[in-house]
Amino acid sequence: MVEKFTKLPENVRLFAPVAIAALIFLTIVSLSLPIRLITTVLAFLIYEICLALGFSTIMLEGKSREIIILK
Repeated sequence: MVEKFTKLPENVRLFAPVAIAALIFLTIVSLSLPIRLITTVLAFLIYEICLALGFSTIMLEGKSREIIILK
């Protein structure tokens, strides 16, 4: 395997680590979407179960609030 790599032209050998790093990065990024979806669904189910069992409640407050918007 090392022999094949050393026989490659110089410009390809310089580009190979960048290509491998890009491939690893894109693989990790592509796996993050399904993980986010699963996490979101699981969090929503836990939220709904807590509401249904009375462990948590939603209460609205009638207080006026000051909001600072940064631009």
